[in-house]
Amino acid sequence: MVRQKYEIEKSDMGKLFHVSCNPNLTSLIPLIPANAVAGFEDYWTPRICFSTSIGKCLMAMEPYEPILYVFTPLLNEKYHGARFIKPSPYMVTDADFTDEHWCLNEIDVECIGSITNWRITEKKYKNSGVKKRLCVKTYEYDFTPIEMRNLNVY
Repeated sequence: MVRQKYEIEKSDMGKLFHVSCNPNLTSLIPLIPANAVAGFEDYWTPRICFSTSIGKCLMAMEPYEPILYVFTPLLNEKYHGARFIKPSPYMVTDADFTDEHWCLNEIDVECIGSITNWRITEKKYKNSGVKKRLCVKTYEYDFTPIEMRNLNVY
């Protein structure tokens, strides 16, 4: 298996998003995702997964919780010292569809809102760059910015 990855410049990434069922995140540490699927995803690289849109985050994680929270990196010292890579389809078979970016260092994040009423609106079967047939799902959801939601989360 070829484990290609591409180092990327932060200036080329644009805005990044991370989705979690935990509303109280302030700092993230690279780990192997608990939901990583053997044969479809790298099992060697601890990382924090981000994407360039909330919908692509949902596509990458296949959500199951009724309420999810959206985070963006804080642009502080940890961010500026962090190393980001763009995984190849050999590292994550759906990388071309999810536009996944991995942070390989601890990074601080801030919650920008919540997602509710998410639903799959389309399923398409596509071939990835590694000749695996994937079910690519498109999601719709309701997004509530942090200013508008109740901040009494326990």
